[in-house]
Amino acid sequence: MFYIFQQPLLKDPRNPEKFASVLVPREGYRKMLGRAEKAKDPARKLMNDVIDLLLTRDELARSGGMGDREKKGKTARLLK
Repeated sequence: MFYIFQQPLLKDPRNPEKFASVLVPREGYRKMLGRAEKAKDPARKLMNDVIDLLLTRDELARSGGMGDREKKGKTARLLK
């Protein structure tokens, strides 16, 4: 068994417990910040990476967040 070190995604100084349950892997967090610093549009890169840390590709596909569906009413699909 191994343990993945996690840390809060963000902290609210006025209410430290507010986001305490939103944990992400520490290594993914550091990589996310590094890629955002090097990106042409840091805010967009940061938001895309945050989504990748919080949701799996299947969860994102089921939510319809990976693009348009072929026809209304069909189940979500991953776009390539």
